[in-house]
Amino acid sequence: MSQLANKIIIIGGSFNPVHLGHLKLLALACQQEKAAEILLLPAAVSPFKLNADFSFAAYRRCMLEAALNDVTDLTIPLACLSTAERRLINKMKEDGKIKICDLDLQSLPPSYTINTLRKLQKQYPHAKLIMMGGSDLLPSLGEWHEPEKLAEIADFLLVTRPGYGQTDSAGGGEKKFNFKIKTLIADMPDVSSAALRRQLENLPLLPPYNITALTPAVYNGITLQQAAYRDLSNYLTPATIAYIAQQRLYQQPDWRLYLSGAEQKLFGEILLYLGQHLNWQRYTHCLNVMNMAAALTLALEKSGYDFKTAKSWENLNLIALRQNLKNPFAAVNVNSSANVVVGAAKLSIFVRQALITGLFHDACKYEKLTDYPELAATLSKADLACTQMQHGPIAAYVLQQKFACQDELVLNALYYHTTLRPQATWLDKVVYIADKLEFGRRYSDVPLLRQSLNSGYDETIKKILRKCISINRNKRAFCHPLSQAALDDLQNNK
Repeated sequence: MSQLANKIIIIGGSFNPVHLGHLKLLALACQQEKAAEILLLPAAVSPFKLNADFSFAAYRRCMLEAALNDVTDLTIPLACLSTAERRLINKMKEDGKIKICDLDLQSLPPSYTINTLRKLQKQYPHAKLIMMGGSDLLPSLGEWHEPEKLAEIADFLLVTRPGYGQTDSAGGGEKKFNFKIKTLIADMPDVSSAALRRQLENLPLLPPYNITALTPAVYNGITLQQAAYRDLSNYLTPATIAYIAQQRLYQQPDWRLYLSGAEQKLFGEILLYLGQHLNWQRYTHCLNVMNMAAALTLALEKSGYDFKTAKSWENLNLIALRQNLKNPFAAVNVNSSANVVVGAAKLSIFVRQALITGLFHDACKYEKLTDYPELAATLSKADLACTQMQHGPIAAYVLQQKFACQDELVLNALYYHTTLRPQATWLDKVVYIADKLEFGRRYSDVPLLRQSLNSGYDETIKKILRKCISINRNKRAFCHPLSQAALDDLQNNK
């Protein structure tokens, strides 16, 4: 086959969430003549959605993988996709012709399609680039960034979508900029990502973001016969539903709305750093720890904890804490239909410290201490011997040096997040708990450990420390003495 005849079909979108309409587009792309490769391109942050609801890149990337796995498993029934279509997708996937393209996710936002296409043009110099999407894209094409260049680089294949006619105008852009547009008539499912998000905010599988609810650790066994899941299964694959439930997606605030301009910039830079240094699973773990650390801090705050003096920890009102752990985001807007900037004044400095620390805690998980000789020279013999904890000191060092963070509370919480330490601060404790008990964790005893938070955070930390020390001893692995010292300190301060 001549290289000049190759078509690279690009299906872009937020995939927020990934639904059967996206998968139907993929099936139609596989049927296109001379399709050499099909690229699924999750967007970073669309220029048109800077203040709209979104899920972080890592969540959407992992959802996309989960949905693809379901499509190619013919034992799983899926609406709107025939067996022949699914077999074709499976064949092209096995042949390496279907790929998830991370170019947008690893670029600084906002993500403009033209910039991504230029990169793809260099990657595939002899191929024809085809942008494929629903016909609802047509009215806005002329408003995209550098539309005249966009029209030069790519052709468009737009599939009729319910509610959007074939002849809808691109605001005159298709003629003004000479877009090459082909319309494909197909029986597409009538599904809206925005409507699905509204439905998923109150997923009946579990209560709203309730930290101590005794719910299963793994959701792969969802009973789709329940009415709510029969409805969802018309639009989402089982693995997508399970992933959303497991990670508590669409039940967390959009924290960007609560950050100052400088904090939003730092937040975005950290997200980019995570995308460049971590795999997607570890990236989602960082997001989950961020959300739980913020939730634990909000629950403390609403229960009357004195963060400045830290003298009221042992006298904390446990009745109030139990209640607040059931709905820690009650004072924060989780409804993703909100499209307004709230501002940093609405969120305490303590919650914002928890957000940044939780998000960055594992950012340097795969970096080597040998790359930071000046840091290595400051570590103790125990630190050097305990390789599994070294990413904590590295993270503190990088956040200080690369991101100019001078907050000692944050830097120390990062440093000690794997071991804890005697006289631990509230932030040390919150991040330590969140790291071990975030909703992506699948260990069998995690739900019970979350329930123990009702007796106070220190009680839960003692249980976690005992378990971690015991596991290390049973494995004959080196256990950092700080963990035992932290446990002794908590036990001596009942």
